[in-house]
Amino acid sequence: MVNVNDFIFSKTQPVIKLQKVNDLSDPDLLSLSKDTIIKIVKEIGINNGNYKTLYLGERRVSNQWNAWIKSVEIYKNKLFVNFYVQYSNTDTDTCDYMENFLHGSEYTGEIKGCDYRGNDRTYYFSYRKNHKALLIKNILLEYIHTKYHDKLIGAQLELFS
Repeated sequence: MVNVNDFIFSKTQPVIKLQKVNDLSDPDLLSLSKDTIIKIVKEIGINNGNYKTLYLGERRVSNQWNAWIKSVEIYKNKLFVNFYVQYSNTDTDTCDYMENFLHGSEYTGEIKGCDYRGNDRTYYFSYRKNHKALLIKNILLEYIHTKYHDKLIGAQLELFS
């Protein structure tokens, strides 16, 4: 079992880090600490006033139904997961604490809204444990690809030359 918290910041070559992260099991990925995620977001996140945001872009995580995780944010040293949720007549963004998201085997979020007739309604979205592990994996991959972009391109050029 690899200690991901130490390994991700080690002086290992970026290509090897990519290989290791891609080979990590779900329990290994879910062992990533809150402090490691905070450090990653602080290092490569975008400064948005009072908070930092790590946008996942292509690496956003879908629940394969009605929601995507767009970003991870830090505000006052607290981690948040930012969701984009589609439901019957509209779509919206919402967020929750990372601790709530990672706690337990399944995460269920809810949004209060109105249906197309104006009736109050609660809309739900959920993520299973494998989605949580995929989020952690994508955070690590985004970190490696952003932090070591030039070195990874150089390694690819060597492979093709």
